[in-house]
Amino acid sequence: MSQVPMYEPDIETMERPKLAALQFERLKKIVKYAYDNVPHYKAGFSKIGVRPEDLRTIDDYVRFPFTTKSDFRSNYPFDIYVQALCIRYDEITMR
Repeated sequence: MSQVPMYEPDIETMERPKLAALQFERLKKIVKYAYDNVPHYKAGFSKIGVRPEDLRTIDDYVRFPFTTKSDFRSNYPFDIYVQALCIRYDEITMR
């Protein structure tokens, strides 16, 4: 039986609690990035009274707004994507 190649063996074989912690840290970075760089998300967070630092546990995530189809329709392309199109890949990698 041949072994399946892994892209990132350290992460792909990580114990579940450590993986959950890593995923949560990455989620916090993404939420902060969206708040700091995308006007649509900053306005949405402000409208319901949350800030990135309010995300202290995964249970806090339910307080944050989700992006809906109508959000994309009413903000496309510039109010949601313009910042993402203007950054280098190495600025968004989570390592």
